[in-house]
Amino acid sequence: KYQLIIKQLEAFADKKALVGFHSLNQDNVHAFYESFKNTGQALQKKLEYLRRLLAYAVKLGWMQKNYAKDIENPEVKSPPVRPFFEEDIQKMLAALPMYPDTAARVRLKALILLLYHSGLRVGDAVTIDRSKIVNGSIHLRTQKTGRYQSKDYFTND
Repeated sequence: KYQLIIKQLEAFADKKALVGFHSLNQDNVHAFYESFKNTGQALQKKLEYLRRLLAYAVKLGWMQKNYAKDIENPEVKSPPVRPFFEEDIQKMLAALPMYPDTAARVRLKALILLLYHSGLRVGDAVTIDRSKIVNGSIHLRTQKTGRYQSKDYFTND
């Protein structure tokens, strides 16, 4: 990622006839940032790489100030994650008989039903330990709060 930002900075500097980090001023750094074609989270990450690169240049004495620090973080709007709807679940369950491995088919059905009834993310669902599911309830500890949560997710079907 740093190589990419350096390559783009070199191209920008060539275009503006700038030589060395010491020739970068606030206007040049802002113009370089404005030249990014990225949006959303990709733009935010690219700004982060630029800030780190210029912080390194300041540390080495190549620049007086990291002008990228003055640039506000772009607003990132993540689209809402759509949950599985009943029709999605029915399509997945209908496709299961075509799966050749019977044992895997049973595990896939369990995973699909777990995702549907619990609202867990796929990554959490595939790594959940069986001991966390007791009598139709899932017992989880949330990372942010450190609290244990227990919730009945399943019915008898």
